[in-house]
Amino acid sequence: MELAEVRDPGMLAHAVATALRLPDQSARDPREALEEYLADKHLLLVLDNCEHVLAAAAAMVSSLLLAAPKAQVLATAREQLRVAGERVFPVPPLTVPDTRAQDCGQGWQAGGDVGYEAMALLEERAAAVVPGFSLDRENKLAAALLCQRLDGLPLAIELAAVRLRALRLDDILDRLGDRFRLLTTGPRAVPPRHQTLRAAVEWSFDLCTLTEQVVWARLSVFAGEFDLEAAEQVCAGADIAESDVLDAMLGLLDKSVLTRVEKGPASSYRLLETIRQYGRERLADRGEETTLRRRHRDYYLARAEQAEAEWLGPRQREWSRWFRGQGPNLWAALDFCCTEPGEHEAGLRLAGVLWFYWVACGCVRDGRYWLDRVLALPGGASPERARALWVDCWIGGVQGDLPRFERSAQECLELAGRIGDRLAAAYATQFLGWHAVYRDDIARAAELEEQALARHRAIGELRAPALRCFVYGTIAQLELGDLDRARRGGPVDL
Repeated sequence: MELAEVRDPGMLAHAVATALRLPDQSARDPREALEEYLADKHLLLVLDNCEHVLAAAAAMVSSLLLAAPKAQVLATAREQLRVAGERVFPVPPLTVPDTRAQDCGQGWQAGGDVGYEAMALLEERAAAVVPGFSLDRENKLAAALLCQRLDGLPLAIELAAVRLRALRLDDILDRLGDRFRLLTTGPRAVPPRHQTLRAAVEWSFDLCTLTEQVVWARLSVFAGEFDLEAAEQVCAGADIAESDVLDAMLGLLDKSVLTRVEKGPASSYRLLETIRQYGRERLADRGEETTLRRRHRDYYLARAEQAEAEWLGPRQREWSRWFRGQGPNLWAALDFCCTEPGEHEAGLRLAGVLWFYWVACGCVRDGRYWLDRVLALPGGASPERARALWVDCWIGGVQGDLPRFERSAQECLELAGRIGDRLAAAYATQFLGWHAVYRDDIARAAELEEQALARHRAIGELRAPALRCFVYGTIAQLELGDLDRARRGGPVDL
Protein backbone atom coordinates (compact mmCIF):
# COMPACT_ATOMS: atom_id res chain seq x y z
CA MET A 1 0.00 0.00 0.00
CA GLU A 2 1.03 3.62 -0.64
CA LEU A 3 1.82 5.48 2.61
CA ALA A 4 2.63 8.91 1.18
CA GLU A 5 -0.77 10.30 2.14
CA VAL A 6 -0.58 9.00 5.71
CA ARG A 7 0.70 12.16 7.40
CA ASP A 8 -0.11 11.20 11.01
CA PRO A 9 2.05 8.31 12.33
CA GLY A 10 -0.79 7.38 14.65
CA MET A 11 -2.94 6.55 11.63
CA LEU A 12 -0.47 4.08 10.13
CA ALA A 13 -2.05 0.93 11.57
CA HIS A 14 -5.52 2.22 10.65
CA ALA A 15 -4.38 2.75 7.04
CA VAL A 16 -2.89 -0.75 6.79
CA ALA A 17 -5.99 -2.30 8.31
CA THR A 18 -8.19 -0.43 5.82
CA ALA A 19 -6.03 -1.54 2.89
CA LEU A 20 -6.33 -5.16 4.06
CA ARG A 21 -10.09 -4.70 4.50
CA LEU A 22 -9.74 -6.01 8.02
CA PRO A 23 -13.20 -7.02 9.32
CA ASP A 24 -12.75 -5.61 12.80
CA GLN A 25 -15.06 -2.90 14.19
CA SER A 26 -14.00 -3.21 17.84
CA ALA A 27 -12.55 -0.48 20.04
CA ARG A 28 -9.21 -2.22 20.46
CA ASP A 29 -5.89 -0.93 19.14
CA PRO A 30 -5.72 -1.43 15.33
CA ARG A 31 -2.24 -2.90 15.68
CA GLU A 32 -3.55 -5.66 17.92
CA ALA A 33 -6.25 -6.43 15.39
CA LEU A 34 -3.65 -6.54 12.62
CA GLU A 35 -1.44 -8.90 14.58
CA GLU A 36 -4.32 -11.26 15.24
CA TYR A 37 -5.49 -11.12 11.63
CA LEU A 38 -2.03 -11.86 10.20
CA ALA A 39 -0.95 -14.40 12.83
CA ASP A 40 -1.42 -17.52 10.66
CA LYS A 41 -1.29 -16.01 7.18
CA HIS A 42 1.30 -16.47 4.42
CA LEU A 43 1.32 -12.89 3.18
CA LEU A 44 3.61 -10.26 1.66
CA LEU A 45 2.75 -6.83 3.01
CA VAL A 46 4.11 -4.04 0.78
CA LEU A 47 4.58 -0.66 2.47
CA ASP A 48 5.61 1.97 -0.07
CA ASN A 49 7.20 5.27 1.01
CA CYS A 50 7.71 4.84 4.74
CA GLU A 51 10.25 7.61 5.23
CA HIS A 52 7.92 10.27 6.67
CA VAL A 53 6.46 7.83 9.25
CA LEU A 54 9.66 5.86 9.71
CA ALA A 55 9.58 5.35 13.48
CA ALA A 56 5.92 4.28 13.46
CA ALA A 57 6.51 1.97 10.50
CA ALA A 58 9.52 0.37 12.20
CA ALA A 59 7.55 -0.25 15.40
CA MET A 60 4.57 -1.67 13.54
CA VAL A 61 6.65 -3.94 11.27
CA SER A 62 8.67 -5.23 14.20
CA SER A 63 5.58 -6.21 16.21
CA LEU A 64 3.75 -7.64 13.16
CA LEU A 65 6.64 -9.93 12.25
CA LEU A 66 6.82 -11.25 15.80
CA ALA A 67 3.10 -11.94 15.86
CA ALA A 68 2.91 -13.31 12.30
CA PRO A 69 6.01 -15.44 11.61
CA LYS A 70 4.69 -16.58 8.20
CA ALA A 71 4.25 -13.03 6.92
CA GLN A 72 6.87 -10.94 5.16
CA VAL A 73 7.13 -7.19 4.67
CA LEU A 74 8.57 -5.30 1.70
CA ALA A 75 9.08 -1.69 2.73
CA THR A 76 10.45 1.13 0.57
CA ALA A 77 11.96 4.23 2.11
CA ARG A 78 14.86 6.62 1.78
CA GLU A 79 16.47 5.02 4.84
CA GLN A 80 16.45 1.73 6.71
CA LEU A 81 13.75 0.79 9.21
CA ARG A 82 16.45 -0.82 11.39
CA VAL A 83 14.31 -3.69 12.68
CA ALA A 84 15.50 -7.20 13.51
CA GLY A 85 15.93 -9.41 10.45
CA GLU A 86 15.89 -6.51 8.00
CA ARG A 87 17.67 -7.05 4.69
CA VAL A 88 18.52 -3.93 2.73
CA PHE A 89 18.46 -3.70 -1.06
CA PRO A 90 19.80 -0.30 -2.19
CA VAL A 91 18.18 1.06 -5.36
CA PRO A 92 20.82 3.08 -7.26
CA PRO A 93 20.03 5.54 -10.06
CA LEU A 94 19.54 4.06 -13.51
CA THR A 95 22.69 3.19 -15.44
CA VAL A 96 23.84 5.91 -17.83
CA PRO A 97 26.47 5.88 -20.58
CA ASP A 98 29.78 7.61 -19.94
CA THR A 99 30.08 10.08 -22.80
CA ARG A 100 33.84 10.27 -22.16
CA ALA A 101 34.39 6.52 -22.40
CA GLN A 102 36.05 4.76 -25.31
CA ASP A 103 32.80 3.06 -26.35
CA CYS A 104 31.29 6.43 -27.29
CA GLY A 105 32.17 5.93 -30.92
CA GLN A 106 31.22 2.28 -31.23
CA GLY A 107 28.50 1.38 -28.71
CA TRP A 108 25.29 3.28 -28.04
CA GLN A 109 26.46 6.35 -29.98
CA ALA A 110 27.01 4.31 -33.14
CA GLY A 111 23.61 2.66 -32.85
CA GLY A 112 24.48 -0.38 -30.75
CA ASP A 113 22.29 -1.45 -27.85
CA VAL A 114 24.46 -1.44 -24.75
CA GLY A 115 21.43 -1.68 -22.43
CA TYR A 116 21.68 1.52 -20.41
CA GLU A 117 18.57 1.73 -18.24
CA ALA A 118 18.28 5.52 -18.35
CA MET A 119 18.42 5.56 -22.16
CA ALA A 120 15.79 2.85 -22.41
CA LEU A 121 13.46 4.75 -20.04
CA LEU A 122 13.92 8.00 -21.95
CA GLU A 123 13.16 6.34 -25.28
CA GLU A 124 10.07 4.56 -23.90
CA ARG A 125 8.60 7.66 -22.23
CA ALA A 126 9.43 9.92 -25.16
CA ALA A 127 7.71 7.57 -27.60
CA ALA A 128 4.59 7.76 -25.44
CA VAL A 129 4.32 11.55 -25.87
CA VAL A 130 5.93 11.91 -29.33
CA PRO A 131 4.64 9.07 -31.55
CA GLY A 132 7.43 7.55 -33.60
CA PHE A 133 10.24 8.88 -31.41
CA SER A 134 13.30 6.65 -31.20
CA LEU A 135 16.98 7.00 -30.40
CA ASP A 136 19.23 6.93 -33.44
CA ARG A 137 22.68 8.01 -34.56
CA GLU A 138 21.54 11.64 -34.76
CA ASN A 139 20.21 12.05 -31.23
CA LYS A 140 21.86 9.39 -29.07
CA LEU A 141 24.70 11.61 -27.91
CA ALA A 142 22.26 14.33 -26.78
CA ALA A 143 20.13 11.68 -25.05
CA ALA A 144 23.19 10.27 -23.27
CA LEU A 145 24.26 13.72 -22.09
CA LEU A 146 20.74 14.41 -20.84
CA CYS A 147 20.56 11.14 -18.88
CA GLN A 148 24.01 11.81 -17.46
CA ARG A 149 23.19 15.34 -16.34
CA LEU A 150 19.94 14.12 -14.76
CA ASP A 151 21.98 11.63 -12.70
CA GLY A 152 19.98 8.68 -14.03
CA LEU A 153 17.02 9.71 -11.82
CA PRO A 154 13.87 8.07 -13.23
CA LEU A 155 11.52 10.91 -12.27
CA ALA A 156 13.76 13.55 -13.82
CA ILE A 157 14.06 11.52 -17.03
CA GLU A 158 10.30 10.99 -17.24
CA LEU A 159 9.64 14.70 -16.76
CA ALA A 160 12.25 15.53 -19.41
CA ALA A 161 10.55 13.13 -21.82
CA VAL A 162 7.27 15.03 -21.40
CA ARG A 163 9.05 18.23 -22.53
CA LEU A 164 9.90 16.57 -25.84
CA ARG A 165 6.38 17.46 -26.97
CA ALA A 166 7.64 21.02 -27.41
CA LEU A 167 11.44 20.90 -27.30
CA ARG A 168 14.27 18.99 -28.92
CA LEU A 169 16.77 17.06 -26.81
CA ASP A 170 19.38 19.77 -27.42
CA ASP A 171 16.91 22.45 -26.26
CA ILE A 172 16.29 20.58 -23.02
CA LEU A 173 20.03 20.25 -22.44
CA ASP A 174 20.46 24.01 -22.92
CA ARG A 175 17.81 24.72 -20.28
CA LEU A 176 18.98 22.32 -17.56
CA GLY A 177 20.65 25.14 -15.66
CA ASP A 178 17.19 25.76 -14.16
CA ARG A 179 16.01 22.17 -14.10
CA PHE A 180 13.47 22.73 -11.32
CA ARG A 181 11.52 25.18 -13.50
CA LEU A 182 11.91 23.08 -16.64
CA LEU A 183 11.01 19.64 -15.30
CA THR A 184 7.40 20.07 -14.24
CA THR A 185 3.99 18.88 -15.40
CA GLY A 186 4.01 15.21 -14.55
CA PRO A 187 0.91 12.97 -14.83
CA ARG A 188 -2.06 14.21 -12.80
CA ALA A 189 -2.79 10.71 -11.51
CA VAL A 190 0.49 10.39 -9.59
CA PRO A 191 1.09 11.85 -6.10
CA PRO A 192 1.93 15.57 -6.09
CA ARG A 193 5.57 14.93 -5.14
CA HIS A 194 6.00 13.04 -8.45
CA GLN A 195 4.52 15.78 -10.63
CA THR A 196 7.56 18.07 -10.53
CA LEU A 197 11.24 17.52 -9.84
CA ARG A 198 11.20 20.24 -7.21
CA ALA A 199 8.36 18.60 -5.31
CA ALA A 200 10.22 15.29 -5.27
CA VAL A 201 13.40 16.84 -3.86
CA GLU A 202 11.48 19.01 -1.39
CA TRP A 203 9.80 15.85 -0.09
CA SER A 204 13.26 14.51 0.81
CA PHE A 205 14.40 17.85 2.23
CA ASP A 206 11.39 18.13 4.53
CA LEU A 207 12.13 14.69 5.97
CA CYS A 208 15.57 15.78 7.14
CA THR A 209 16.33 17.20 10.57
CA LEU A 210 17.13 20.91 10.77
CA THR A 211 20.86 20.16 11.11
CA GLU A 212 20.74 17.79 8.14
CA GLN A 213 18.99 20.47 6.07
CA VAL A 214 21.68 23.04 6.92
CA VAL A 215 24.52 20.62 6.15
CA TRP A 216 22.82 19.56 2.88
CA ALA A 217 22.67 23.21 1.84
CA ARG A 218 26.29 23.85 2.83
CA LEU A 219 27.58 20.71 1.11
CA SER A 220 26.20 22.11 -2.14
CA VAL A 221 29.27 24.35 -2.50
CA PHE A 222 31.34 21.25 -3.29
CA ALA A 223 31.66 20.18 -6.90
CA GLY A 224 32.27 16.51 -7.53
CA GLU A 225 33.72 14.43 -4.71
CA PHE A 226 34.83 15.59 -1.26
CA ASP A 227 36.08 13.90 1.89
CA LEU A 228 35.00 14.14 5.51
CA GLU A 229 37.76 16.55 6.50
CA ALA A 230 36.75 18.96 3.75
CA ALA A 231 33.07 18.72 4.73
CA GLU A 232 33.84 19.38 8.40
CA GLN A 233 36.12 22.33 7.68
CA VAL A 234 33.74 23.98 5.21
CA CYS A 235 30.33 23.21 6.73
CA ALA A 236 31.06 23.76 10.44
CA GLY A 237 30.56 27.20 11.89
CA ALA A 238 27.91 29.38 13.50
CA ASP A 239 25.27 26.94 14.74
CA ILE A 240 26.95 23.77 13.38
CA ALA A 241 29.89 22.11 15.20
CA GLU A 242 32.34 19.80 13.44
CA SER A 243 30.87 16.80 15.27
CA ASP A 244 27.41 17.83 14.04
CA VAL A 245 28.63 17.67 10.43
CA LEU A 246 29.54 13.98 10.70
CA ASP A 247 26.21 13.12 12.37
CA ALA A 248 24.30 15.05 9.70
CA MET A 249 26.24 13.35 6.90
CA LEU A 250 25.42 9.94 8.36
CA GLY A 251 21.75 10.96 8.36
CA LEU A 252 21.97 12.16 4.75
CA LEU A 253 23.65 8.91 3.75
CA ASP A 254 20.84 6.96 5.42
CA LYS A 255 18.29 9.02 3.51
CA SER A 256 20.11 8.49 0.20
CA VAL A 257 20.68 12.23 -0.20
CA LEU A 258 24.45 11.82 0.06
CA THR A 259 26.34 9.12 -1.83
CA ARG A 260 29.50 7.42 -0.65
CA VAL A 261 32.07 6.91 -3.40
CA GLU A 262 34.05 3.69 -3.12
CA LYS A 263 37.41 4.63 -4.56
CA GLY A 264 40.75 3.86 -2.93
CA PRO A 265 41.45 3.53 0.80
CA ALA A 266 39.85 6.82 1.88
CA SER A 267 36.12 7.48 1.87
CA SER A 268 34.74 10.25 -0.27
CA TYR A 269 31.23 11.53 -0.88
CA ARG A 270 29.19 13.37 -3.49
CA LEU A 271 25.79 14.88 -4.08
CA LEU A 272 23.92 14.10 -7.27
CA GLU A 273 23.77 17.26 -9.38
CA THR A 274 20.01 17.61 -8.93
CA ILE A 275 20.38 17.33 -5.14
CA ARG A 276 23.30 19.77 -5.18
CA GLN A 277 21.40 22.39 -7.18
CA TYR A 278 18.48 22.24 -4.78
CA GLY A 279 20.87 22.58 -1.84
CA ARG A 280 22.44 25.64 -3.47
CA GLU A 281 19.01 27.28 -3.68
CA ARG A 282 18.42 26.66 0.01
CA LEU A 283 21.89 27.98 0.82
CA ALA A 284 21.06 31.19 -1.04
CA ASP A 285 17.76 31.39 0.85
CA ARG A 286 19.77 31.26 4.10
CA GLY A 287 22.00 34.10 2.88
CA GLU A 288 25.09 31.92 3.26
CA GLU A 289 26.14 31.26 -0.32
CA THR A 290 28.99 33.78 -0.52
CA THR A 291 30.25 32.90 2.95
CA LEU A 292 30.30 29.18 2.23
CA ARG A 293 31.86 29.56 -1.21
CA ARG A 294 34.63 31.66 0.36
CA ARG A 295 35.12 29.07 3.08
CA HIS A 296 35.28 26.37 0.40
CA ARG A 297 37.89 28.42 -1.51
CA ASP A 298 39.93 28.99 1.64
CA TYR A 299 39.98 25.28 2.41
CA TYR A 300 41.33 24.30 -1.01
CA LEU A 301 43.79 27.20 -1.00
CA ALA A 302 45.17 26.00 2.34
CA ARG A 303 45.44 22.43 1.04
CA ALA A 304 47.20 23.64 -2.11
CA GLU A 305 49.71 25.63 -0.07
CA GLN A 306 50.37 22.65 2.18
CA ALA A 307 50.84 20.37 -0.84
CA GLU A 308 53.23 22.82 -2.47
CA ALA A 309 55.34 23.00 0.70
CA GLU A 310 55.54 19.18 0.84
CA TRP A 311 55.74 18.50 -2.89
CA LEU A 312 59.46 17.75 -2.94
CA GLY A 313 59.23 15.02 -0.31
CA PRO A 314 57.82 11.62 0.66
CA ARG A 315 54.19 12.74 0.36
CA GLN A 316 54.38 13.70 -3.31
CA ARG A 317 52.51 10.63 -4.57
CA GLU A 318 49.85 11.04 -1.87
CA TRP A 319 49.29 14.68 -2.78
CA SER A 320 49.24 13.91 -6.48
CA ARG A 321 46.59 11.24 -5.99
CA TRP A 322 44.46 13.53 -3.80
CA PHE A 323 44.57 16.51 -6.15
CA ARG A 324 43.82 14.42 -9.22
CA GLY A 325 40.37 13.78 -7.75
CA GLN A 326 39.74 17.41 -6.79
CA GLY A 327 39.65 19.13 -10.19
CA PRO A 328 35.97 20.20 -9.99
CA ASN A 329 36.45 21.67 -6.51
CA LEU A 330 39.55 23.58 -7.60
CA TRP A 331 37.63 24.96 -10.58
CA ALA A 332 34.75 25.97 -8.28
CA ALA A 333 37.17 27.74 -5.93
CA LEU A 334 38.84 29.59 -8.81
CA ASP A 335 35.49 30.50 -10.36
CA PHE A 336 34.48 32.12 -7.06
CA CYS A 337 37.65 34.21 -7.16
CA CYS A 338 36.93 35.27 -10.74
CA THR A 339 33.27 36.17 -10.22
CA GLU A 340 33.10 37.55 -6.68
CA PRO A 341 34.20 41.20 -6.33
CA GLY A 342 37.31 41.69 -4.21
CA GLU A 343 38.58 38.11 -4.51
CA HIS A 344 41.02 38.54 -7.43
CA GLU A 345 44.15 38.45 -5.25
CA ALA A 346 43.09 35.11 -3.80
CA GLY A 347 42.50 33.86 -7.34
CA LEU A 348 46.03 34.82 -8.38
CA ARG A 349 47.38 33.19 -5.24
CA LEU A 350 45.50 29.93 -5.81
CA ALA A 351 46.28 29.69 -9.52
CA GLY A 352 49.95 30.35 -8.78
CA VAL A 353 50.36 27.97 -5.88
CA LEU A 354 48.84 25.18 -7.97
CA TRP A 355 51.85 25.04 -10.31
CA PHE A 356 52.51 21.43 -9.24
CA TYR A 357 48.93 20.47 -10.15
CA TRP A 358 48.99 22.18 -13.52
CA VAL A 359 52.43 20.95 -14.58
CA ALA A 360 53.28 17.80 -12.62
CA CYS A 361 49.79 16.28 -12.56
CA GLY A 362 49.17 16.71 -16.28
CA CYS A 363 46.60 19.52 -16.09
CA VAL A 364 48.46 22.09 -18.20
CA ARG A 365 45.44 23.08 -20.30
CA ASP A 366 43.37 23.65 -17.16
CA GLY A 367 46.17 25.78 -15.75
CA ARG A 368 46.34 27.88 -18.89
CA TYR A 369 42.59 28.49 -18.82
CA TRP A 370 42.51 29.61 -15.18
CA LEU A 371 45.67 31.68 -15.40
CA ASP A 372 44.19 33.47 -18.40
CA ARG A 373 41.12 34.30 -16.32
CA VAL A 374 42.83 35.43 -13.11
CA LEU A 375 45.52 37.44 -14.91
CA ALA A 376 42.81 39.27 -16.87
CA LEU A 377 41.12 40.46 -13.67
CA PRO A 378 41.65 44.12 -12.72
CA GLY A 379 44.19 44.58 -9.95
CA GLY A 380 47.44 46.24 -9.03
CA ALA A 381 51.02 45.03 -8.78
CA SER A 382 51.44 42.31 -6.18
CA PRO A 383 53.58 39.27 -5.33
CA GLU A 384 50.53 37.11 -6.15
CA ARG A 385 50.42 38.48 -9.69
CA ALA A 386 54.16 38.05 -10.11
CA ARG A 387 53.93 34.43 -9.06
CA ALA A 388 50.98 33.75 -11.38
CA LEU A 389 53.03 35.22 -14.22
CA TRP A 390 56.04 32.91 -13.78
CA VAL A 391 53.72 29.92 -13.48
CA ASP A 392 52.00 31.09 -16.65
CA CYS A 393 55.30 31.34 -18.49
CA TRP A 394 56.22 27.83 -17.30
CA ILE A 395 52.97 26.52 -18.79
CA GLY A 396 53.76 28.36 -22.02
CA GLY A 397 57.11 26.57 -22.11
CA VAL A 398 55.55 23.15 -21.50
CA GLN A 399 53.08 23.77 -24.34
CA GLY A 400 55.76 25.12 -26.69
CA ASP A 401 54.02 28.51 -26.85
CA LEU A 402 57.22 30.58 -27.03
CA PRO A 403 55.59 34.01 -27.46
CA ARG A 404 53.48 33.44 -24.33
CA PHE A 405 56.52 32.00 -22.57
CA GLU A 406 58.66 35.09 -23.21
CA ARG A 407 55.86 37.62 -22.68
CA SER A 408 54.90 36.31 -19.23
CA ALA A 409 58.54 35.93 -18.12
CA GLN A 410 59.42 39.50 -19.16
CA GLU A 411 56.31 40.92 -17.49
CA CYS A 412 57.12 38.96 -14.34
CA LEU A 413 60.71 40.25 -14.29
CA GLU A 414 59.56 43.84 -14.77
CA LEU A 415 56.90 43.53 -12.06
CA ALA A 416 59.30 41.83 -9.65
CA GLY A 417 61.72 44.74 -10.05
CA ARG A 418 58.98 47.30 -9.32
CA ILE A 419 57.75 45.62 -6.14
CA GLY A 420 61.07 44.21 -4.94
CA ASP A 421 60.01 40.56 -5.24
CA ARG A 422 63.35 38.71 -5.30
CA LEU A 423 61.78 35.28 -5.58
CA ALA A 424 59.69 36.19 -8.63
CA ALA A 425 62.77 37.80 -10.22
CA ALA A 426 64.71 34.57 -9.72
CA TYR A 427 61.98 32.50 -11.38
CA ALA A 428 61.54 34.94 -14.25
CA THR A 429 65.29 34.80 -14.91
CA GLN A 430 65.23 31.01 -14.68
CA PHE A 431 62.46 30.66 -17.26
CA LEU A 432 64.03 33.23 -19.57
CA GLY A 433 67.06 30.93 -19.54
CA TRP A 434 64.85 28.03 -20.59
CA HIS A 435 63.41 30.24 -23.32
CA ALA A 436 66.95 30.95 -24.55
CA VAL A 437 67.57 27.19 -24.80
CA TYR A 438 64.50 26.90 -27.04
CA ARG A 439 65.85 29.68 -29.23
CA ASP A 440 69.29 28.02 -29.46
CA ASP A 441 70.92 30.97 -27.72
CA ILE A 442 72.96 28.62 -25.54
CA ALA A 443 75.47 31.10 -24.20
CA ARG A 444 72.64 33.38 -23.07
CA ALA A 445 70.82 30.41 -21.53
CA ALA A 446 73.90 29.40 -19.48
CA GLU A 447 74.33 32.99 -18.29
CA LEU A 448 70.66 33.36 -17.24
CA GLU A 449 70.55 30.01 -15.49
CA GLU A 450 73.68 30.89 -13.52
CA GLN A 451 72.10 34.21 -12.52
CA ALA A 452 68.84 32.50 -11.56
CA LEU A 453 70.55 29.89 -9.44
CA ALA A 454 72.60 32.55 -7.68
CA ARG A 455 69.36 34.44 -6.92
CA HIS A 456 67.70 31.30 -5.58
CA ARG A 457 70.70 30.51 -3.39
CA ALA A 458 70.74 34.04 -2.01
CA ILE A 459 67.18 33.73 -0.71
CA GLY A 460 67.39 30.05 0.25
CA GLU A 461 65.00 28.86 -2.45
CA LEU A 462 66.58 25.56 -3.48
CA ARG A 463 63.48 23.42 -3.86
CA ALA A 464 61.11 22.53 -6.67
CA PRO A 465 60.70 24.20 -9.10
CA ALA A 466 63.89 26.21 -8.50
CA LEU A 467 65.91 23.01 -8.83
CA ARG A 468 65.05 22.96 -12.51
CA CYS A 469 67.86 25.48 -12.87
CA PHE A 470 70.19 22.50 -12.75
CA VAL A 471 68.32 20.86 -15.62
CA TYR A 472 68.36 23.92 -17.85
CA GLY A 473 71.91 24.77 -16.83
CA THR A 474 73.16 21.26 -17.55
CA ILE A 475 71.56 21.30 -21.00
CA ALA A 476 73.25 24.62 -21.74
CA GLN A 477 76.67 23.43 -20.52
CA LEU A 478 76.40 20.26 -22.60
CA GLU A 479 75.59 22.33 -25.66
CA LEU A 480 78.60 24.56 -24.92
CA GLY A 481 80.82 21.51 -24.52
CA ASP A 482 81.67 22.17 -20.84
CA LEU A 483 81.34 18.54 -19.71
CA ASP A 484 82.92 19.13 -16.28
CA ARG A 485 80.29 21.67 -15.29
CA ALA A 486 77.49 19.60 -16.84
CA ARG A 487 78.66 16.55 -14.85
CA ARG A 488 78.52 18.54 -11.61
CA GLY A 489 74.83 19.27 -12.34
CA GLY A 490 74.70 22.85 -13.48
CA PRO A 491 76.33 26.21 -13.62
CA VAL A 492 77.06 26.43 -9.88
CA ASP A 493 77.75 23.67 -7.36
CA LEU A 494 75.36 23.20 -4.47
